[in-house]
Amino acid sequence: MGVIFYLTIALTAMLATLSQAQRAQAPLDTTGKEFVFAFQSNFQNKRPDKLSLLIGANEPGLTRVQIEAPNFNWQQTVQLQHKQVRNVDINPDVAARGAGPVNGTLIVRATKDVSISGLNSLTMTNDAFLAIPTHGLGQEYYVASYDPVPIEMSQFLITGIQPDTSVKIVLQARLQHNSQWYSKGQTLTVNVGKYQSIQFQSQEDLTGTKITSTKPLSVMSGASCTLVPTQVYRCDHLVEHLPPFNTWGKRFTLLPFSNRSGGFIFRIIAGRPSTTVHIMGNNVQLQFEGSFREFNQPASLKTTLQSDKPIMVVQYAKGMQKDNNGDPFMTLIPPVEQYMEKEITFGSFNQSGTDMLNMFAGVSFTSPALFTMSLNGKPAFEPSTGIPGTGISRTFTADATVPLDDVRNILTNYEKDVRFMAVIYGFASGTSFGYPAAYQLRQLTCTRPGRQGPEAEYDCPETHRRPRPTAPVVPVGPGGGGDGAAMTGCTSKGVVVLAAILPALIVFIIMVIILVFVLYRMRRKF
Repeated sequence: MGVIFYLTIALTAMLATLSQAQRAQAPLDTTGKEFVFAFQSNFQNKRPDKLSLLIGANEPGLTRVQIEAPNFNWQQTVQLQHKQVRNVDINPDVAARGAGPVNGTLIVRATKDVSISGLNSLTMTNDAFLAIPTHGLGQEYYVASYDPVPIEMSQFLITGIQPDTSVKIVLQARLQHNSQWYSKGQTLTVNVGKYQSIQFQSQEDLTGTKITSTKPLSVMSGASCTLVPTQVYRCDHLVEHLPPFNTWGKRFTLLPFSNRSGGFIFRIIAGRPSTTVHIMGNNVQLQFEGSFREFNQPASLKTTLQSDKPIMVVQYAKGMQKDNNGDPFMTLIPPVEQYMEKEITFGSFNQSGTDMLNMFAGVSFTSPALFTMSLNGKPAFEPSTGIPGTGISRTFTADATVPLDDVRNILTNYEKDVRFMAVIYGFASGTSFGYPAAYQLRQLTCTRPGRQGPEAEYDCPETHRRPRPTAPVVPVGPGGGGDGAAMTGCTSKGVVVLAAILPALIVFIIMVIILVFVLYRMRRKF
């Protein structure tokens, strides 16, 4: 009986370790335990009326979250239960107020995985973003912005997450830094320390500006206030937290915005030269890295894209003058390759100043089972035509726009081979916001040494994933540790799982050997 007891313990330990291993080898996504970012400038570099974070708890049990602005001697701690969403107001003084160093770096640490979205709000001009955890940051980015109106700025903001990070910026527009002017095409080099932030602004469109660094970097991007498209009033703030180049994909679906009859604008941005993009039957060439093209979709129609090299796709809502509803916002469109799996808890902002917002989720998912998706426990989808692609998880799509009635929302689909994506947005008269609810951050572009020196790039195999950090980042004081290093290569999930379960497996085998030996001795005895 004693042997069986210990054997049971060993088996239980092995199963628990295997469960942890499956979590460890799950693909990285926009949920995490540590986030580092800063809020950009809003209209005319004014102090925002309100800065807010919506934090959603995505793991069972109690999650403790600490939000800190070290340079302002400000911090707040909140606790969340599984599937709970909390709104946290941030000191508006932490927002950037023009070009140059920014003192308002925010550090968010949680004991379990959370999702975070941020809102920068002034009267009639605001936008929101989905924050990317430090484990998903990288070393190569391209700016997404728009043509600024007079006295307003196209802008991006960089934040170091490790000490002594060297950053090279190849500009797509003229700007001034440290009293020196730099022209389009010039390279600007700066150094940032851990949690140090710098904002760059230009009166010309900075879209396509290339940012590379010696260590992982956090990059915010957008505009203080702008018209979309140009000459269509009124202006509004734009912002997104940018994903690194090695997470970009090649297949995209863009859905029209509900209650907006004037259609939408979208841009495609190339990260590599000679990129071809297939858009609804037409081929578009992007000749250089950082090249971009803008398109006007005047009707309320779904749009699909496919490229031969990784691209970033950004969708813009049009100004209020177009159809007397809403105002501009900017949202990243996650590629099909980075759609989420299983479940995500996220928040949606329901108010801008005194205006209550009409909130929506534009949801797409890929699966052979077209009716298994649910939002807040309710199925709401109809099958639609497939988008370009190969493989079972990219052959079928469904999409729908669903009104949101609550700040807290849960997207769920546990069907095998199902991946999904949602863009969350809201409109009121003369104001709006939009951002993706969540997406994976799998490394899709891998590198190997080239035959003649430079690294050669190739598409990472589906079975190769960067492992998710498993050790929790416990909230601590300023200067505390985190899991900020982003890996540059691809790691086989088989290796990750084997390394995780090996100790329990060895114990189990030993216990089996002991059991066999004891049974053998008992048979000889009787």
